[in-house]
Amino acid sequence: DYDGPLNARVTGTIERPRYVIEKVIFESLPRFYVTANLYRPKAPGRYPGVLFSMGHWREGKAAAQLTAANLALKGFVVLVYDPVGQGERQQAYDRRTRASLAGGATDQHFQSGAQAILAGENFARYRIWDGKRALDYLLSRPEVEKGKIGCTGCSGGGTLATYISALDPRITVAAPACYINTWRRLFSGPTGDAEQSFPYFLSSGLDVMDYIELFAPKPWIIGSTVEDFFPIEGARHAYQEGRRWYRVFGAEERIAWVVGPGPHGTPREVREGIYEWFI
Repeated sequence: DYDGPLNARVTGTIERPRYVIEKVIFESLPRFYVTANLYRPKAPGRYPGVLFSMGHWREGKAAAQLTAANLALKGFVVLVYDPVGQGERQQAYDRRTRASLAGGATDQHFQSGAQAILAGENFARYRIWDGKRALDYLLSRPEVEKGKIGCTGCSGGGTLATYISALDPRITVAAPACYINTWRRLFSGPTGDAEQSFPYFLSSGLDVMDYIELFAPKPWIIGSTVEDFFPIEGARHAYQEGRRWYRVFGAEERIAWVVGPGPHGTPREVREGIYEWFI
């Protein structure tokens, strides 16, 4: 329930012909710093906002540049923030090697996950809280239309987009990519990062689809690719179950599924499906 000051500051800007990128840093907890990029249209006015959580790309927020810039060009203010262990938030950083002693992004998540378990906590607590506080910052911006907030992300970013959308009522449109599935299908795959596995989740009778159903009847789109290691049949099952639940609300048109070619990621077909959904 911490709700202290963000102590946010803009440390620099990058000017493009039709949009601006602002370099941002804020505190999600006291002295727990989150680095982010804010993409906004150059023209003055108020615009819908998009919270963009990142997947397990080592470079962090920079990996979102194509999608975030396109959203800004289409009239959205987009906040992309670094997860713990990625971008400018390296854990176990060694100045001699200019790298993390723990390894890459996923390795750093596993390290933090193990430390959290030993402390009787879960790493997802901090990841979700970073997203909640990033949303606080996004909504503090004068350019953002407060009642129109979307949330998106791919892979581990799709995981966090799923959590945050289900748990924070300020999100009005959800668009997670390359995550939505069923646990039965995921058992056979290589997935399961520290923040993607909750103790007692399955024994409580829960599954990934419950996040979608908690969000209903607000608009939700699932993004998938045909060759993803998140099995396509698991995404199909989740979509079909979610659609049946939305039918209870008379809102079947508010849930959709966009599928693109290729492996894990957001090919053009998926990106354009998300743009259209937000618009």
